[in-house]
Amino acid sequence: MKRIELQDTELQVASNIVQKYREAEVELNVIQQKLLELDEQKKDLLSRVEITHSEEIGFFEELESKYGSGKLDLLTFQYVTK
Repeated sequence: MKRIELQDTELQVASNIVQKYREAEVELNVIQQKLLELDEQKKDLLSRVEITHSEEIGFFEELESKYGSGKLDLLTFQYVTK
């Protein structure tokens, strides 16, 4: 195998390419960390939505038990029975 020394301009081009890959890798790592953080936030939010949904079901069961079958008017917050 024959080894050839690169010229200064070729070395500079090769160095620039390597540097660009390193910068891209750093940026990708930052983005990956942000995605992990967003995934945790998403899980937390979905959990809060589930809790709220359970509260909603319980609330409507209480209203139905107290007032009978009906619906909540979300504009007036009045319970409308049939």
